[in-house]
Amino acid sequence: MMIEKTDLVDKVKETIDKYNMLISGDKVLVSISAGPDSMALLHILLKLKDIYDINLHLFHLDHLTREGQSSIEAQFVKELSEKLELKLTLNVESAEKYAKKRGLSFETGARELRLNLIQKVANQEKITKIATGHNANDLAETIIMRLMRGTGTKGMIGIPPTQGKFIRPLIYIFRDEIEKFCYENKINYRIDQTNLESYYFRNAIRNRLIPLMREISKKYFLKNLINFSKIYLEEDRFLNSLTKKIYYKISKRKNNDVYIPIIELKNLPHALNRRLLRLAIEEKKGELLDISFNAVEDIIDSLKNETEFFKFNLPKFIKVVKDKENLVIKKIEKQKIFFKKEIPIEGTCILETLNLVIETKIVDGKDAKIKDNKKIAYLDYESIIPQLCVRPWKFGDRFIPLGLDKGKKLQDFFVDEKIAREKRKTIPILVDSEKIVWIVGYRIDERVKVKPETKKILIVNVKELN
Repeated sequence: MMIEKTDLVDKVKETIDKYNMLISGDKVLVSISAGPDSMALLHILLKLKDIYDINLHLFHLDHLTREGQSSIEAQFVKELSEKLELKLTLNVESAEKYAKKRGLSFETGARELRLNLIQKVANQEKITKIATGHNANDLAETIIMRLMRGTGTKGMIGIPPTQGKFIRPLIYIFRDEIEKFCYENKINYRIDQTNLESYYFRNAIRNRLIPLMREISKKYFLKNLINFSKIYLEEDRFLNSLTKKIYYKISKRKNNDVYIPIIELKNLPHALNRRLLRLAIEEKKGELLDISFNAVEDIIDSLKNETEFFKFNLPKFIKVVKDKENLVIKKIEKQKIFFKKEIPIEGTCILETLNLVIETKIVDGKDAKIKDNKKIAYLDYESIIPQLCVRPWKFGDRFIPLGLDKGKKLQDFFVDEKIAREKRKTIPILVDSEKIVWIVGYRIDERVKVKPETKKILIVNVKELN
């Protein structure tokens, strides 16, 4: 299909040039759905292909959703790639199963699955750039979502034009411009009908909130929001550059830890301290996911306290220690984790990575002598539904703690028990085929407790492996 050079192609080229998205010889993985955004992106890149001297490779994921519609879209993409004579990597994997297995929402699970597969293909095919079809409407929706959930100034950038290998040539092009471009150039695409529903958070913002805001603001709302994002992007880049200069000037490395003199931090504005600390954490952690605003503020506020020593535990095995002279950012060695393992109803199971042995036996309810020992559980055998297994905790796990009459998230239980994040993955969770039975060393489930009428008792004894 011959795409005429249009104002939209020129606008996209301007974005590509401004943010140095492409260089000669780039091998570009184009992540496409069958929707108008990615179809327009693909055809625009085909138009610009010779100008930038780039090679294109297509990627598509069939999530196995929407009662077979996703597979129809996958076939549409496959036929298009053959027509255009472009190499296509087509993955087929259930996003629902992926999300459920990891305790994630469908949206989060689908996004994580797609990104993981994209990165895998990028490594295998020696891809230098990954192009996605994010547009200005996606950008505006992301900013609003972050505002509603709570964000710092960096979050107000929304979706940056470039991020590592990822490039977003359509990021400042609005959806109605894209649809008009597809119509004028007779570009076929498929509509995901679930985007028209408002069940998911982003869809509710897209279909209900944004139309209302545009009506109130005389239709200038989205353009103003995009300009707002551009301003934050430029200012953030400037502040990042300034922060890095200061950071590498005042920080030191010792035994693979980062040391920042407290006296230097006290002489800097609070805003720079926040950025310096986040930069140090990012150096040790690799990214800033799960590092909350409050955690960073608490660390900075500790600098005002004359107490010589403070310790802060952050997610993913990061520890920040304040001593007399320095703020020290450390990466804690990961503790050994274990995987799901079946437990015999009567017998022994060894968990070598945790240096534990689990012994089980069944006794008559009348003969059992119940001891007060956190490493021994006494369970109503008839309340157990085989197969017994031991595994690490998973996000979303729930149980009914002994003594309570309603369920509780295991994550909340850990918080109440003041169990450090890095320790949680090392706590064995005993489960039967339907429920959690015992948080080993802490609490059994109310449903498996020994009752006066209990006939048989399952005794589970956890010992250190000699």
